Amino acid sequence: QLLKEIAKRKKSFLQIKSHLQIKSAFLSRSLKKLQQKGIIQTTAEGNRKNAYFSETKHASLLRDLLLSYDFMDWENILRGKSIEILLQTLDDGDLSSFSGATLWRYLKELKVRGIITETQKGYRINTRFSILADFLKEYERYFVTKISKTLSENSVIETV
Repeated sequence: QLLKEIAKRKKSFLQIKSHLQIKSAFLSRSLKKLQQKGIIQTTAEGNRKNAYFSETKHASLLRDLLLSYDFMDWENILRGKSIEILLQTLDDGDLSSFSGATLWRYLKELKVRGIITETQKGYRINTRFSILADFLKEYERYFVTKISKTLSENSVIETV
């Protein structure tokens, strides 16, 4: 809900807090986590603090996804095992690392929403959700790059 609110336009912390009816401490923690993921940025203008989407590629794609499919409950789709399964469908589609029960529960939800389709080779993200696939690729690339930079400033990531 927080991201959907910020996606519409740059918002002050006070506007967000008031509109979503959340506590300041929760808002601050949430915004800090989103900043660490490169999704949002914050600025201070006098006493007023603002939050807005970062200019990173994955943040821009996420913003487009939220605005294009605002009826979807992305807060439940893009977390935990669900996002892990979605990321795995991007690579080789090998979902064998997940238990049968986990796969059944999450794939059922993703298929009902039309996000995942089944093919002869396995599962893939529905082409109608190409923004989601692009976001996931960039999100993954962002974190791989971020992790590699902690290992060495001179590290290079090769994508296949």
